Amino acid sequence: MEHGSGDHPAKEVLKDACQDLMQMCEHIRNTFDKTVEEFKASEAVKKKNSDSQEKAMNTDSQAKAMDIDSQESDSESEESESN
Repeated sequence: MEHGSGDHPAKEVLKDACQDLMQMCEHIRNTFDKTVEEFKASEAVKKKNSDSQEKAMNTDSQAKAMDIDSQESDSESEESESN
């Protein structure tokens, strides 16, 4: 379709242009929505991984603290036995 050739009334040309614009806007909106959802999903995965790492670090720290407490308790027991 040739626009401005005089074969099409201005009203039809404007209508076609508006429909094209609506399609472009719809495409942009769909792309935006999809990207937002992908971002949210990736952030959820990052948070889950971060929480898992934090739990693992806390568990490791607790295990080390328990090991230290156990060693101190053993040392105290040995000292009392030797007295």
